[in-house]
Amino acid sequence: MIRLSAALAALVCTTALSSAQTPGTNPYDYILSNFTGTFQNSIVRVDRTNGVATTLFPFTMGTLESITMDLDNLSYLVMDTVGTSFIRRVDLSGPSMTSVGPFDPSFDFVVDQDTSMVAATQLGDLKRITRGGVQSNVVLTSGSFRGICLDLDTGDYIVNDLFASAVLRVTRAGVATTLRTGLPGLLDVAYDTGSGDFFVSRATGAIGYLHRLTRGGTLTTIFSSGSLAAEPRGLTVLPQGHPAGAGNLAVVDSLPIPVGVFIFTPMGALSTTVIFGQNNTIVPSGVESNNSRMLAPRIGTAAPTPGAQYQINIQGTSLDRNLGYLLAASFTPRPGIVLPGGRTVPLVVDPLFLQSLLDPGLFPGFQGALDGNARGQAAINLPNINGLRGIRIFVAGVTLDTVSPAGVRTVTNLLAFTIV
Repeated sequence: MIRLSAALAALVCTTALSSAQTPGTNPYDYILSNFTGTFQNSIVRVDRTNGVATTLFPFTMGTLESITMDLDNLSYLVMDTVGTSFIRRVDLSGPSMTSVGPFDPSFDFVVDQDTSMVAATQLGDLKRITRGGVQSNVVLTSGSFRGICLDLDTGDYIVNDLFASAVLRVTRAGVATTLRTGLPGLLDVAYDTGSGDFFVSRATGAIGYLHRLTRGGTLTTIFSSGSLAAEPRGLTVLPQGHPAGAGNLAVVDSLPIPVGVFIFTPMGALSTTVIFGQNNTIVPSGVESNNSRMLAPRIGTAAPTPGAQYQINIQGTSLDRNLGYLLAASFTPRPGIVLPGGRTVPLVVDPLFLQSLLDPGLFPGFQGALDGNARGQAAINLPNINGLRGIRIFVAGVTLDTVSPAGVRTVTNLLAFTIV
């Protein structure tokens, strides 16, 4: 691990603001897509401290599958499937809902670097859906897909194929290769920023399994049980700053006794259990941590091509209101920059890192202050050089507060994109 660079340390000392903060109410609660039970077909918030569940948005039809925060970190995207599928965007400020679809029935989807959505369909294809609803195929196979995640290291899609009992890697160009076979009952898959590995869940023979799958295809079973997490249907890796442990794995169990969010360490040790339902009160199909996308491409931004400006949204929690912030970029996310106290910024000190700190012409908005809603904007002005195509860029940052350890209130998530 690389210790905090002198350049970053100096900027932390000179940029940090001492503004008073207004503490939020559990800004890292768990958000579930629930498909049956008392909260049938609802987006449900579960208080991470006491397990109290409340409906955020009810649906009148369909069956909710996976859920994720949208790129503004304020809205939710949820897969809604009965016969065919729609992706519903729910803005709670209204509240209001918009939809794209229909398309082939699907369990899961991801939001890509160009802000389109890629659905893993039950017919064995990956379907790209733009924000305007235009559909195209990324890859067609003879399988049936279940879970999908983005490999932030490469931009590839990691997909569970139920028919083949296999985990696949699919490039953005649609080339599919097999990472691991011999895994019946596949459910979900999630990317681990800390290691670059993947977490895979499955259930077979009334036993639930959690596996770690390395980038080279080596599989390790980190947890199995016929009671807790016996059907681990939804996974998410907790973001930096989460009170239940950044990098820990949140798992929802869709078997009804008991129903909860189970927090596992990256090595599979059960860390925390938040029980929120018995006897079919809640039967979740997906889980997300609130405030998981502090950094994200702005909806409608230009594709990251030479000569374009790639625009970035910053949306912190209530704890980040009016604080200074600092972003940086690098060519790789690991081993990371370790802050005093043990938190890790997922970047390295390389030439791009130093340039991103010192060149506001190429990196406008990489230093500044969030507003009273904890919002900010940044961008990367990509030089008009064709030789940049194919290069992958990683962006992360911190919010700054003189009373917090190391002067850092929050470490952001990792944002990654490939210049195309």
